[in-house]
Amino acid sequence: MDPPPPPVSNVPLMVGSALLSGAAASVALALCVLYSVYLKMSKRRDLPPGPPRVPFLGNIHQLPQLYQHKTFMEWAAQYGDVIYAEFFTQPTIIISSVKAAYDLMEKRGAKYSNRPRFVRNIELIGWTGNIAFRQYDDGWRRHRKLLNKE
Repeated sequence: MDPPPPPVSNVPLMVGSALLSGAAASVALALCVLYSVYLKMSKRRDLPPGPPRVPFLGNIHQLPQLYQHKTFMEWAAQYGDVIYAEFFTQPTIIISSVKAAYDLMEKRGAKYSNRPRFVRNIELIGWTGNIAFRQYDDGWRRHRKLLNKE
């Protein structure tokens, strides 16, 4: 009678998959660290101060589900009336005082009262005469005056 065959060992397969998953985790960690360094290096100097951010999440982990305005007021006490934060990757400016809002809207309102650029509607389709899509300029003011005449 022949001797039984030796048992098949899964040890080399297990060691190989463990090495592969360890290498993947190391690469993912290295990418996160590089992205974090990139964010710190590329921080725009023209933005208002704000709380520190986490890559990909931004500041969303610092906000409670309820009473978010209390967190904004704490940030205002720490960083000032105008605060920059990111929620996931969405940049957000938080204005926490009436004076700052008045300064931005009344004194410099022409800077912020423009519409987004609708490439598809205006430039590709050619809806340049539609007042709803016009930029806030002299042409828009002329159209508004014509529409409001009685």
